[in-house]
Amino acid sequence: MKSFKVLFATLIVAVMFMVGAGVASAQSPTNPGFPERINPSSEFCGQQGPRNLGACAAGLSQQYRSAAGLNTTPKYLYVRYAGVSQVGWGVNGPVACAFHESVTLYCNGSVHLGENTLKDIASKLPVNPEAYATFLAAHEATHHTQTTTGGTNLFPIFTSSKVQPFEQQADCVGGAAIGYWVMQGRFSETDALALQAQLRMSPTTTTHASGDKRAAAFETGYRSSSLNDCIGGAFAPTPLV
Repeated sequence: MKSFKVLFATLIVAVMFMVGAGVASAQSPTNPGFPERINPSSEFCGQQGPRNLGACAAGLSQQYRSAAGLNTTPKYLYVRYAGVSQVGWGVNGPVACAFHESVTLYCNGSVHLGENTLKDIASKLPVNPEAYATFLAAHEATHHTQTTTGGTNLFPIFTSSKVQPFEQQADCVGGAAIGYWVMQGRFSETDALALQAQLRMSPTTTTHASGDKRAAAFETGYRSSSLNDCIGGAFAPTPLV
């Protein structure tokens, strides 16, 4: 049980604000609960509430992935409370997915969208909420592609600097997703620039590059005509399609 608690704490510390909106929530969970399955659909776009925002973003992420030939599909989960779910056993004990309402992350085939993160995107950031949430969903879904299509097990490295090229690649694909929706007329160039400016403010962490590098990765994807531009160099060599 002790190793399980330590692993849970490590997971929470490792993923806090890795990709999130950049606004921390001071609220603590008051009830236990597990993530709820989201139905990804653009039909939820324009509707009020964080759950609808998450479903909209998941739907736009999936539509982009289909158009780009990213054919593997993660689950999308709405997270209202902090917790941990065991997904297997490793040599050092339980292997688990931690989740938190103020965190957006990928684990074990699922994109976890935190309720507080979605609320903060909608109310506290100078950016189109649907554009920012779509970027987050597309970023995290890229980790699913890296795992399934690319055959990379990110779990052993996700708390170390070795994961940075994979995070950079996810920022690049997230930028490509926003570029796709700008071309489709759903988002504007102004939306994309505001999102990029927000990324530039991201702090440097062990797992993520500097804000300037993240903004540059986003722009590479946003301006690209092929996902091949998100492979190699500063990005992971992992194939995407």
